[in-house]
Amino acid sequence: MINMDNMIFKDLVHFVDFTRSFDKKLGVGMEGTCYKKGKNSYKLYNRTYRDIYDSRQEQVRLLKFRDIQIDNFYFIRSLIFIRENIVGSVSSYADGVNCSDAKLYKRNLDNLINALNILKGNVIELSKNYIYIDDLWLENILYDNREFIFIDTSDYYLREDSKKPNDKSDDVSDIYRKNMTIIMKLLFKAITSYNSLIDNFIFAYLTEIDNEYKDYLVDTDLMIDPDTTIIGIRNAIQEGIGREITSFSNCRKDLLRIRKK
Repeated sequence: MINMDNMIFKDLVHFVDFTRSFDKKLGVGMEGTCYKKGKNSYKLYNRTYRDIYDSRQEQVRLLKFRDIQIDNFYFIRSLIFIRENIVGSVSSYADGVNCSDAKLYKRNLDNLINALNILKGNVIELSKNYIYIDDLWLENILYDNREFIFIDTSDYYLREDSKKPNDKSDDVSDIYRKNMTIIMKLLFKAITSYNSLIDNFIFAYLTEIDNEYKDYLVDTDLMIDPDTTIIGIRNAIQEGIGREITSFSNCRKDLLRIRKK
């Protein structure tokens, strides 16, 4: 769906009639509640965000990427109004499990590596359009065992609109590095089951053996090439435990045992 006209209902009754046709409720977020209908996702804003977006300037900002098509990035394509009052927005429906719930450390590593390779191409295309990712959460990244998909992209911004002085001179490679760093700080933690309050078995093991990938959570060069990094981490673990693994959850007991020796 692209270049879709805004939806304008003449009164509350017609709007409510339309909402009754939704297929299912997708979830509740800070801005409002999302629903699925056909191939589209409809976000109905709560009162706070209706007030925030009740200006021409804000509505133009919400639609700033409506004409841009990039695989796996789902931008707002139209807005929903009751008369002149904004009540929601429309984007294409994205299938998958949000990465906060997906337990990526239990997922097949070959599939994850392939998805990370695809991700690099998607983020390159995003960066070629001089778009920066902002306000990213694991809940806004979906995974379908093949690809990573990005939703709730309304806070992304263009280089020309940036309020950060350093952004103004960025070229495509600079933007790519910044975007991938934001993404992979989240995804690497989820993929390797990193949690500062628990045991961090992979992170602790790589640090203990002083492996070249031990800085995967802070090293930009490792984050901008995530599939290669995950391959390297897997190889280091397999060498250490003496067998192949299909997911990082497969090696937890082995690594904890090795560290106790």
